[in-house]
Amino acid sequence: MKSILLDVSKDSHIGFKDLETHISIAPLISFVKERMQNVRSVNKKYFENLLYKLEHEFDLKGNIALADTSNYENLFEEIYNFLVPPASDESQVYLALSAPIKPTFFYGTDAFYDLLFKEGTDCMNHEAIEEYAPSQKKEIIQIYSFILEKLYGFPPHPARSIIISVKAANSILKKYYKLDIDNTYVNVSPKGELPEFDLNVVRESWQKDFDINSILELLPLSHFKFEGFSVIKLEDITISQTVEHMKSLIIERASYSDSAYHQEIVNSLKSLTGDSELHFDLVPLLKVNDEVVLNPDNLCNSQLFRHTFNGDTEKNTYINFCKEYFKNPSMIFKPSLEMASCGENQFDLKLLKSEFKSLAIVPVVSKKEVIGILICYSKNENAINEVVMGQLHTAISVIAQSLEHDIEEFHHKIENIIREKYTFLQEAVEWKFKEAALHYMDERLNSSLIKKVETVSFKDVYPLYGAIDVRNSTIERNNAQHTDFTFQFAALLKTLKFIQQHFNHDLTDKLTARSEKFQERIIKNEYGGDELKIQNFLDADIHSYLNEVKIKFTNSEGLELIEKYLSLSEESGEGHVHRRGFENDMQTINSTVNRYLENSKGKLQEYFPTYFEKFRTDGVEYDIYIGQSIEPKKTFEKAYLNKIRKWQLISMAEIAILNEALLPMLSLPLRTTQLIFINPGSIDISFREDERRFDVEGAYNIRYEVIKKRIDKVKLKGKDERLTQPGKIALVYFDTQTANEYIPYIKDLQAQGLLLDDLELLELEHLQGVNGLKALRVGINLNSETNIVQ
Repeated sequence: MKSILLDVSKDSHIGFKDLETHISIAPLISFVKERMQNVRSVNKKYFENLLYKLEHEFDLKGNIALADTSNYENLFEEIYNFLVPPASDESQVYLALSAPIKPTFFYGTDAFYDLLFKEGTDCMNHEAIEEYAPSQKKEIIQIYSFILEKLYGFPPHPARSIIISVKAANSILKKYYKLDIDNTYVNVSPKGELPEFDLNVVRESWQKDFDINSILELLPLSHFKFEGFSVIKLEDITISQTVEHMKSLIIERASYSDSAYHQEIVNSLKSLTGDSELHFDLVPLLKVNDEVVLNPDNLCNSQLFRHTFNGDTEKNTYINFCKEYFKNPSMIFKPSLEMASCGENQFDLKLLKSEFKSLAIVPVVSKKEVIGILICYSKNENAINEVVMGQLHTAISVIAQSLEHDIEEFHHKIENIIREKYTFLQEAVEWKFKEAALHYMDERLNSSLIKKVETVSFKDVYPLYGAIDVRNSTIERNNAQHTDFTFQFAALLKTLKFIQQHFNHDLTDKLTARSEKFQERIIKNEYGGDELKIQNFLDADIHSYLNEVKIKFTNSEGLELIEKYLSLSEESGEGHVHRRGFENDMQTINSTVNRYLENSKGKLQEYFPTYFEKFRTDGVEYDIYIGQSIEPKKTFEKAYLNKIRKWQLISMAEIAILNEALLPMLSLPLRTTQLIFINPGSIDISFREDERRFDVEGAYNIRYEVIKKRIDKVKLKGKDERLTQPGKIALVYFDTQTANEYIPYIKDLQAQGLLLDDLELLELEHLQGVNGLKALRVGINLNSETNIVQ
């Protein structure tokens, strides 16, 4: 026990200097007398003896001056024995006596003072002690709660714990303590008349956000005096508070970098165990394409990995151990690696030669599933023992939350790399991009050089190309625009000529002349290539001019003409009716085709995983890729390719039937053409990062792309007839043998009534760089009652 005066009230913000306090044992004597009236005979004898000592054995004449407290050590020791059970271990008791209400300590246990003092001194260690929760407001509430309870009969305000953290010297370790202030042996009295006030005002403030200034003004502390002593207790709550701190780290994780967050978690585990020389690895169970992988960030943070498994071979040893461990996870507890029986695997043998002497590996479970492991290791033999394992167990649920977040964050990073470097993925090829993203993360961690993501490619895949085009869409678009322009310029010139007659404006003549020239070219249909120029003239020059004239023009007939023109020139107006009708028709057709193809994707994946990519033109084009490299885990057979080839024929026929059914709802009789290109063999494709899509690879394979782009308007050899025709399916090919594979599918669909019995074998004109093209063409039974899923 120590009798040392330690005044920390000078550090307070609440003005303890205004408090009149007196150290006295009178409240304690009153407390003992009251207890003597209510205790049994066994305890009564103890209280009688204590009362006698307090009243007769200590030379007390009133209050004890703060400066004289060291003269009363025997008295304070008697009080300590009264407050603390005899069997308590004094070295673990953090208790002190202080002036009433004020944090001025004058007597306490060695443990209490050692905690607050700098080592080897009697000076307060302010640097090591951190307030964990702001206490100024709590101190004010506690003092006024005491006053209101004792003098006004006010119910005591529920006290919130004050928590302080203490940092060990030359260490990152923290210990947390709950501060309890016991004012049982303190009396309070007013210095004059007891102030009167509306209790309801305080009661309302009590329940809301307590206003310190209002209560200090209403009941100044200088109006009261306090007698007795307060009992200060500190309770070690390091374990529970460290766990709470770890929970808050998880909640606030977004505000930390990965390395800073990991270090905070590790430091918390060190505080939990009280050993700054322990090391920890938190290894989440991560899977990419159902294979266990390790996050490069986890490896970077691991002392064990950096110091023991830092070469390429050793890295694989560490990774392979983790992969094998996850197959059959169980507790590994080796307080002394030198004494433990180790296996012959490379991981154990490498550990024996390392600087680490103690190890434990704990599987972390969430919802009955192992989600990761906690590896604890130390350079000190027997540093990891049953006590440490018990302390770690208290935090295992929080460690599980952290690992779950690691797993979620890892997959989020993989997805971000894929989105940033590649594109939105289809399930069939997603596995390949995940592998590439993982390699990118690994290389970026191990090199300071800027790394490019690897090229994702698939070898020997079979391409299937299809195009659904709207016949004469360009002609119909131009016709719609011509009709609208004709109508709009007629209305415009009528308006401008009226303005010329009734209003003087510098621009009128100039705009009228330009409008007449445009009208003349439109009537003659000689404005090709200038559509945007004409539209810009109408939208910018004419609109600006008419809006200016409208403000100054007073002629009602002229104003009506201006308003009418401005209304019809809006995109929703009469001057756009034909273009709007055409675009709506195109949207209706393309939406129907897209819906059909989207609904078909699932069926294609049932055959064999395929990559399916659509492109928007005036119609819809698509590429389908199928092959062993797209799904290595499932054996590819030619039968899967044949099923998709037959589906191509069925889908083209059904799309044409859907288009025919749409005709009554369209403003124009727009019909689709259906085109298939039959490639004679497999090709290689790779993902182009700049265009965010797959493209062919190699000079020979590029021929496939060239043909695709040139066959949409190809004509029959020696004729002016286009190959693609509404109501028909055209199949372009080089290799007769490959094309002949489609003949049985066509005959089957003819037998079913989906296709007409009019199959043609055609030769096609020479195209630039492409010779020897041929085609099959077959009619579609547009009246077929096929089951089309929409």
